[in-house]
Amino acid sequence: MDEKNYPHSAFSYFPELKARRIFTRGDVVTEADLITIASSTGSGKDPALPVPESRASWKRLGKLVEIGGVGPWNHNPGVISPRRRIKSDPSLEAVIAQTTDPENLEKFYVPSSKGSSVRCADGRFDKEAKVRADKGLPIESHDLGPQYFGGSAAAALIHRIVDGESMDSNATFVDDIKEIIRVHERMSPPVHFGGHIDDKNHGHPENTGCGAIDRITDIFKVMLDERFQKQFHRLIDAILPDEYQPRIVSAITDQLGVLQKREQQYFEVDQETGVPKYKAAVVSTLQENALHEDHRPVAEMVGEHHECVLVVNKVHGTTFDRDRFNATTGDKVQIFNYDLWGKIGMAKTLYPNDREKQHKYLICSLMFAMAAMMVMTDGSLEVLVR
Repeated sequence: MDEKNYPHSAFSYFPELKARRIFTRGDVVTEADLITIASSTGSGKDPALPVPESRASWKRLGKLVEIGGVGPWNHNPGVISPRRRIKSDPSLEAVIAQTTDPENLEKFYVPSSKGSSVRCADGRFDKEAKVRADKGLPIESHDLGPQYFGGSAAAALIHRIVDGESMDSNATFVDDIKEIIRVHERMSPPVHFGGHIDDKNHGHPENTGCGAIDRITDIFKVMLDERFQKQFHRLIDAILPDEYQPRIVSAITDQLGVLQKREQQYFEVDQETGVPKYKAAVVSTLQENALHEDHRPVAEMVGEHHECVLVVNKVHGTTFDRDRFNATTGDKVQIFNYDLWGKIGMAKTLYPNDREKQHKYLICSLMFAMAAMMVMTDGSLEVLVR
């Protein structure tokens, strides 16, 4: 099944329309409807950014390495690799095919919770959910915010790359995280900041347990690699046709090069030990700025990485119920879910009157995500677009 449509209620994505009765063709929103909504609600269709989807239409693109081609993929032992796992256990291939079929995956896409915390795209179990799953108890899905690689900390880094020329040149990564924390509350609807550690963090407090944050300097190197830039062109053409602009990619890499030259200061690298202080500071900064006693900005992920698929989710206001999915697969199959629609909203919040920077932020976010995949995986994961 290469493509299948799953209608969703238009009113669940655009509640202000419920009273206005704009729709006359049922509850499936068409592209024409979406343009009408944008103009009639006063937001306008931004020509610099793609419009988030209003219903789910699945498309399977193939494996990452097949789309992007040969390049700086990570083939080291221990890297995330469905190919190696299937080679070790051939029966796993059928399990992956069944559980990651779009018709099955669609069951686990739910509305993103209002006022929820940003989550990393990490596919592992949340600690509390894993305890319930191990006891055979139902998973209580709540606080399901949008998912991005690296959570809120990565959003701060991307903001720095995109808008570094107008920001404090002496600021550190942690300074930028504090700024992005304030930005989250300006989003509509408000989204709380968030990130995670993992169950290995207690023995290695020098790391956060989030691969996209712990390996930022490796991700930098990949983003500046000419092989990656060629691969990224092919990847973005598959995910967002017609959005690739060499001029914008060049501007991003130029600013990234500037930041890389001062990464010792930006990431607060200890000159004696060579250990970056930002990793521990990321976690403490998120925890110390919790908005209220129920706000849990730092989740704890547990277990091994068993991600087999990357889903790029374009459907506005929806996200993946990761823990409930993992419970049904026995944690043998996990998903990297990337809520692209949320990045569009973040771009508009950060740069409300600058379409150039909005587009730049979106492209840089995708560059970071794809470079993170190259650092953390061998490219043998399937890519699906929803």
